[in-house]
Amino acid sequence: MNCLYVLQRKELDSNRNNIIKRNNPSKNKGKAKPTNPRIHYPNSTQESNQMLT
Repeated sequence: MNCLYVLQRKELDSNRNNIIKRNNPSKNKGKAKPTNPRIHYPNSTQESNQMLT
C-alpha cells in the first residue's frame, strides 16, 4: 500500500511539472540545445576550433 502511494505521488508530481512547463515555455527555451555549436552551425567549424585551442 505504501509503494502504491509513492507511485501515485510521483505521477502527480510529474503531471504538475508538465503543466508548469506548458504554462512557462520561455523557461525551457534553451534546454534542448546541443552543447556543441558545430552541430547547428557547420559553417563555423573553423571559428569554434580556434576558440577551443
